[in-house]
Amino acid sequence: MSTAEKFVRNLLSNWAGMIFGLIISFFLSPYVVRKLGNTYYGVWNIIIDMTGYLGLLEMGVRQSIIRYVAKYHAVNDTDSLNKIVSSAFSIYGYTSIACAVISIGIAGIFPHVFNVSSETAPVARWVIVVTGFNVAQGLIFSVYYGVILGIQRYDVVVRINILATIIKAGLTVLLLGNGYGLVSLSMMHLVMGFASSMYGRHYCNKEIPGLSITIGKYGKEWYDRIFSYSFKTFMMFIGQKIVFYSDSIVIGILMGPAHVTYFVIGASLTEYMRRIVNQMTQMFTPMTSELQARREDNKITDVLMQGTKLSLIIALPISIVFLTMGKRFISLWMGNEYGPLSGEVLIVLTIAHLFSVAQYTTQDILQGLNKHQICAACRGIEAVANLLLSIVLIRYWGIVGVAVGTAIPHLATALFAYPFFIAREVPVDIRQYIRHAYLTPILASVPFLACCLMIENRFPAGNLAGFFARVLALMPLYLVSVWYLSIRKQERSVYIGVLYKYVPALNRKSGMVP
Repeated sequence: MSTAEKFVRNLLSNWAGMIFGLIISFFLSPYVVRKLGNTYYGVWNIIIDMTGYLGLLEMGVRQSIIRYVAKYHAVNDTDSLNKIVSSAFSIYGYTSIACAVISIGIAGIFPHVFNVSSETAPVARWVIVVTGFNVAQGLIFSVYYGVILGIQRYDVVVRINILATIIKAGLTVLLLGNGYGLVSLSMMHLVMGFASSMYGRHYCNKEIPGLSITIGKYGKEWYDRIFSYSFKTFMMFIGQKIVFYSDSIVIGILMGPAHVTYFVIGASLTEYMRRIVNQMTQMFTPMTSELQARREDNKITDVLMQGTKLSLIIALPISIVFLTMGKRFISLWMGNEYGPLSGEVLIVLTIAHLFSVAQYTTQDILQGLNKHQICAACRGIEAVANLLLSIVLIRYWGIVGVAVGTAIPHLATALFAYPFFIAREVPVDIRQYIRHAYLTPILASVPFLACCLMIENRFPAGNLAGFFARVLALMPLYLVSVWYLSIRKQERSVYIGVLYKYVPALNRKSGMVP
């Protein structure tokens, strides 16, 4: 299978999984709230957030697995693959034990920190322990998912997740409908998590017959190799958490929890845009490692050019709608009181994220090249600047100041730092890169921008149905413009061929494949 075909298969799978999960969550959440009640539902979400931080014990090791599995699998070096996977499994054995112990400690202090009732406290403690054990087993068996992603079978992970989501949704309705509560719900998640892990293990053993995990057999060299890569990834992840998830804390401390709501409404919309693009670009890490192992540097340049351009093509229509109609959308969605202030936050963050998502390809390529210390340094500097600027500007402009404090360093790294560093690591003509990856998508979006402005000024939507109808009516204009102005003829031939391959209905209608 060609690199392009792998990419499209994985991209469609990732997006399908994300959309499916959002739909399930949309319909299931109200049912869970009604059955659990506000108190227990709130406790459940607090526990999920708290135990989610235990995932930092992963320490970037899985990214090491993905990178090295892609590298060794590309050259059929099963011996090295087994050594790296076995060493990672041993590391996860220790971190999983630490995760379980920490979860027991959290369970002990939880009622005192959050001041829950005596009736709720024992339930919360049990749920924390069970959820912590679920995270622990997820850590140790994530080795297998790292292998699956390393051989670029994202579609397999998506299938596992979709099946698990369906079963968990059905069991959630069954358990809560029969009067069971949080403890049963958390136990179900533990069992389903373990079942998913076992399926991942089964798939790896079937797909790579020579895969063999031996605990504690290999020497310091392999642990050093993992940590030399994963430590930089870990530092990058810490920076990302500060950049993307510290704003609400700053606002909550300096202005109060009520103001957080207005900020989160605007910020959450840009988060969805980030996730959509990231579902595509995350696949470039193993792809780049594979190409590097095969010494196909020219194809890495193609990945950079195409990935950056596709990221912008995806983000531009979403960003334009946010910039031109965002305030109205928030007013229709959440209520008129949120539109003006949350809309300003949305505008500021959209401008920053529009250009930063274009550099997600750069970041994932650098990880694939084992040059992600660059990403870690950029994220670290950005995180410090973000915190300092947000703390200063909140005193002058409130939550909009926090958005500006986030946007300034975010734009600086996206527009100056990453293009500079990627040009040093990948053979690319900067002028051609800017013209092909940036200018053509931006120019192709101008007609869509003009129409959005006209509709917002002359034919504003009065409800959500009307809003979405207007946006959908304009999308063909954007797609046609991008197809002919931004995507070159030879690229169109590739995309058409892959589309026919992965959309069987087109083959049945046409009777041929170009």
